[in-house]
Amino acid sequence: MRGELSLYEIQIALTPSYQLTERLSVYGGPFFYFAKGDLDLEKDSPWHIWIPEGRALSLESSYDIEETTRFGGHLGAQYGVSERMGFGIEYQHTAGADAVTTGFTWRL
Repeated sequence: MRGELSLYEIQIALTPSYQLTERLSVYGGPFFYFAKGDLDLEKDSPWHIWIPEGRALSLESSYDIEETTRFGGHLGAQYGVSERMGFGIEYQHTAGADAVTTGFTWRL
């Protein structure tokens, strides 16, 4: 099957941070999350299911994606690898999902 996804997400967080050492800081706090979009799927080859009376049933579907507003919390850390480069890791939690993210930053 092939499909097309159109999605937008909004996340707003209140995030105080604390500098533990010269290179390491931690942060955390509450956040608000919202997502909305559309998903369209279809079979990408001419395959049909034949049903009585000689009609064909195609495989096409369309869905609305609407995430209810979620409140959650997050906790993370930033480590300064060098003066211009940093590494971060973060954990996010809501009643319906958990996530762990990592990333590098480079200051120009």
